Amino acid sequence: MSGEINGLRKSLNANMTPGRIAVAGSALFVAASVAFAFAARYPYTDDSVYHYLIARYAPVHLDLFVSFWGKPAFTLLHALPAQAGYIGSRLFSIALTLFAAYLTALAARAAGYGMDAVKTVGGKARRAGIWPLAMPLCLFSPQLFTLSFNPHSETIYAVILAGALLAYFRRRFYAASVLVSLGVMARPEGFFLLLVFSGAWFFHWIVRRPVDVRRFLIACALLSVGPAVWTLAANVLEGRFDLLWLYHANPYPVSTPPSYGGGDPFHFVLLSPIILGLFLLPFFAVGAVVEIRRRRCLPLAVAAAFWALQTFLFTSRLFASGGYPRFFAAIAPATTLVTLAGLSAVMERFSRGGSGEKRRGVFAAATLLLSAVFAGACYAGTTLFPFSLDAKYEAIKAVNVELRRHIAAHGPPPVLVSEDAYVYLLNDMDAFDWNRRGVMSRDYLDAAPAGTVVLWRRGPFLPEPGVEEGYFLRNDYSLLARADAGGHSVRLYVQTKPKGV
Repeated sequence: MSGEINGLRKSLNANMTPGRIAVAGSALFVAASVAFAFAARYPYTDDSVYHYLIARYAPVHLDLFVSFWGKPAFTLLHALPAQAGYIGSRLFSIALTLFAAYLTALAARAAGYGMDAVKTVGGKARRAGIWPLAMPLCLFSPQLFTLSFNPHSETIYAVILAGALLAYFRRRFYAASVLVSLGVMARPEGFFLLLVFSGAWFFHWIVRRPVDVRRFLIACALLSVGPAVWTLAANVLEGRFDLLWLYHANPYPVSTPPSYGGGDPFHFVLLSPIILGLFLLPFFAVGAVVEIRRRRCLPLAVAAAFWALQTFLFTSRLFASGGYPRFFAAIAPATTLVTLAGLSAVMERFSRGGSGEKRRGVFAAATLLLSAVFAGACYAGTTLFPFSLDAKYEAIKAVNVELRRHIAAHGPPPVLVSEDAYVYLLNDMDAFDWNRRGVMSRDYLDAAPAGTVVLWRRGPFLPEPGVEEGYFLRNDYSLLARADAGGHSVRLYVQTKPKGV
């Protein structure tokens, strides 16, 4: 009996290698994310709806490929999957998340994260390590996991950042410059992170000896590739010549609208458990110390700079920053590498003694399993949160039943007026055909043709839509349907009589 138990222990010890744990963790991620993708009743955010619609209809409206709202990197990558519907974009987003995690693991190997000397049976030493664990650690970063099955631009930036870090650790600095420059086409924070990489190049070629100004200038010049390509493409598609197109096209107001709110400097500190993962947060703290001691600071610098930027924007109420934790999914590769450094340092404690390798395997597997459970709980908790958008989607979906009946009886409306993109998603309508999409304003509604359908909505935290509810019944509009949920009031009206009759 004791022999069988010892054999089982040896078998478990042999199977709990970092590589096999990483494969098991990745398989668990695929199963969970695909299940959520099919089971989720509603989109995670309005942004995911807009991104999807822009990608879906970009082949029809080519200027959408350079849209500031849509983000060119997202639109280019999702244009084909979006033709399969919203679920196509969701599944493609899962694949991109896997790719980001894979690149993060390669970056961990290139940088020597978690590497140590392990003696073989022959007495020779070989290099091994826990770098494969970077993949599941990245996949179960709570915010990246949540966005993995919801099309968002943060996932695209995570792929680009992971590629840039891999190029950096492989000492392909020019390639890293080009990659990180393309990040501006995925996230607005990408413009700020260009400064972080320019600082890295300054350290490499100016602070360190010998001074190499030429390489420093080339690497910094390559950081402009992304903005230059975006500007050139926009000028071509829009038929104009504007070197400052990115500035003129910026849709974000300098001052954040009151509906977005503001916060204090500790906002993201309090949210750190759901940003980094409750069970991974201690390892990130240890990893930060380890990284500083080893002077391997680029991933930590990216994380710290991004954290400082988001805190500054939110506390200063600038550029429509809502203080959303999901923004940090964009830098999951960087935070994962810091976390891995801390996990490696802690696991060294578990390597002492005769059963050290076994303890390492059990500890790593348990940590990843807890992280996976917590990541799933974060998503589930977010959808149940009182401020969830699900109530709004539920109300719009309820009135959309009557809209479909109206279309079946009278045909498609000549114009649909809605400030909310979800109704276009529900009905697979082109939200960018401005001949058939109206504007929520009194002037437009006064002159709207007969049969115009208006979806009017007022939310608990949003200002009035510009047209009060009583306007419609006073101006030849009939109420088709109404729904109220979670402080959201949704009304569906139809223009029943042309003006002047």
